[in-house]
Amino acid sequence: PQGALLDVYDVQRIEVLRGPQGTLYGKNTIGGAIKYVSREMVDKWQGGASFTGGSYSNQDFRASVSGGLVPGKLRARLAGGSFKHSGFGTNLLTGADVSDKNTKAFRGALDWLPSKDVKFQVSYDVTKDDAQPKALTRLAANALCPVFSGGACPPEAKAFDTRSGLKPVNSTDAQGGAANLHWTINEQWRFRSITAHRKSDSENSIDFDTTPGRIADVFATYYDKQTSQEFQFLYDSGKKLNGIAGFYYFDGKAGGLVKNIFINSSFGTTDGSMKSKSYAGFLDGSYRVNDRLTLNAGARLTKETKTAHVFNAAYANDTFSRVIAVAAAFDKSKDFTSFAPRFGLDYRFSDDVMGYVMASRGFKSGGFNVRANTIAAPGSDTPFTDEILDVAEVGLKSVLFNRRLVFNTAAFYGDYKDVQVSTFTTVNGQ
Repeated sequence: PQGALLDVYDVQRIEVLRGPQGTLYGKNTIGGAIKYVSREMVDKWQGGASFTGGSYSNQDFRASVSGGLVPGKLRARLAGGSFKHSGFGTNLLTGADVSDKNTKAFRGALDWLPSKDVKFQVSYDVTKDDAQPKALTRLAANALCPVFSGGACPPEAKAFDTRSGLKPVNSTDAQGGAANLHWTINEQWRFRSITAHRKSDSENSIDFDTTPGRIADVFATYYDKQTSQEFQFLYDSGKKLNGIAGFYYFDGKAGGLVKNIFINSSFGTTDGSMKSKSYAGFLDGSYRVNDRLTLNAGARLTKETKTAHVFNAAYANDTFSRVIAVAAAFDKSKDFTSFAPRFGLDYRFSDDVMGYVMASRGFKSGGFNVRANTIAAPGSDTPFTDEILDVAEVGLKSVLFNRRLVFNTAAFYGDYKDVQVSTFTTVNGQ
């Protein structure tokens, strides 16, 4: 989540794909997928810039330039943005801004066309967020505040104001690159290779009590890195059959260290990481039975290995150097296998009206709870299984009255299994 910074710039279009999308997109697309497609590169030089101002000193800049370095052979594009506004609130203890914005982003890309049948694309992007922490609002006076802060701490008059005594830390650096090869083999066949790497690092301080006292203070660092490779073969007969077959590989690691201080007497950490290695093969296509009826079908088989390294402990003081109790310490690995099929029929009642039925499966991969506490909750180091959603749908799409009216309707049913949710709960009444 720390890497999902969504300051959009240099976008040609946004595609919203309804879920589940388990066959072509794989894991974690139960709800569908949102694609942000960057602007294409062209030989003719062009560029643009925009500025959006507003209250709270809002200053959003976007700029891009693109053109042919070697017309017909080599194209380039540069784009960037800067997004800022001052704080919606103030730390009344220090005078610093709260809930401001300070993000910078950059993207560069090259298109190389060695022949009319081959295109090679590379891109690289960087995003840096250096905003102050977000504001948290007290809904009632903190009962512990007189003990730890020397006075009452009622709710602030303004929702975005705070009196946090925790050092404000909130930064995220994310970057990634991709290399795509497109090869038109012949009139029916195309080949595509997609290679990508991404990483991010972030630091965050969270003052849950929002007071000067050390009642519930947390400092966290997170990191992730991932490399993926996909090969695709695309077929289009130009008549009845078209489809795609491919192979996907993913190698990633994500983790973090969270230090917490509660009522200035309890000092603990959750320190964990998760490695993921995933292999998948997929096939999807459409067959036109006749002028009215089309059969759609596909399937994806995924095998994934999750490896967790966890050390969660309690410490003697806020130096976090002397362990006094270990809540969880384990290195475990688990293999997961998922099969995601798709089946559907489209029937054209006319050029303007189409009915359809479909069934598909989506899944979210299983794993381990890296914040497990095997003392308070024995068995919390046990792996959880894939979340699976099976959906059946029937619907109608139409464009009527000489394209003056669009009328679509659908009914669907979903069966959710092993839903994954994060919860905070009591253990043995505590």
